[in-house]
Amino acid sequence: MHVKLNASPQHSFALCSLTQTAIWLQDFTSNPNVIANSLTNLLFGQGTIPRCDLGSVFDTIAQHGRLDESVPPSSITRALLIYARSDVIPEPVVDETCAWGVLKKHPGFVFDALFLHARANQSPKCQDVFNDLTSLVQQFPRPPHPGCPRNQYFLEVVRTNERRFYEKVCLLLAHSGQRDDQFNFTSSLEETPPTSE
Repeated sequence: MHVKLNASPQHSFALCSLTQTAIWLQDFTSNPNVIANSLTNLLFGQGTIPRCDLGSVFDTIAQHGRLDESVPPSSITRALLIYARSDVIPEPVVDETCAWGVLKKHPGFVFDALFLHARANQSPKCQDVFNDLTSLVQQFPRPPHPGCPRNQYFLEVVRTNERRFYEKVCLLLAHSGQRDDQFNFTSSLEETPPTSE
C-alpha cells in the first residue's frame, strides 16, 4: 500500500474476504492503518472450506466497487484475488448469472490473480485450480483507450517460497495499463538504436 500511495495519494484500497462466498470487509480508504486493522481482525484457521463461489466475489465488487462509467475512464478499479486453496476448485463462474459478465468488459476494471498453493505432489488439484482461475480472461476494448487497463496477470507461487511470493507481489504493483503482456514480457537494458528513415 505504501508504495502505491507514494506513487499517488489518490489510490484507495478495500478488502473482501472469501469463505464459501464473498464478504465485503472494508470499504475504500487511503489510510494504511485502517486496512492493517481490518487484516488483523480477519479470522484465520476456520478449517477447510469445501467450496468457493468466485461469482460472489464479482457480485460483491460490482455492488461496492467504484467503477468509473466515463469513457475512457478517469480511474481504474483493480481486483487482486489471492487464492490459497490448493484443494478447492472454484465453482464455475457463469457470465449470465453473476457480475463477471459485465465487469470483464468494463474499460475501468481489471482482475489479477495470485495463486498461493501447496506443492503439486502434496495437492494433485493445483493445476485444475490454476486452470480455473486463468479461464477468467477479460475482454479489453481494442484498440485500448489511453490509460485503460490492458493486461491482467495470473501468477502462481508455492506457499513455502517467500522470496518468490514477494517477487510476484512486486509484479502486481505495476499499473495494468503500463505493464507488458504477462506471456510476451520483454525487457532490455540496452539503448534502442534510432531507426533510419
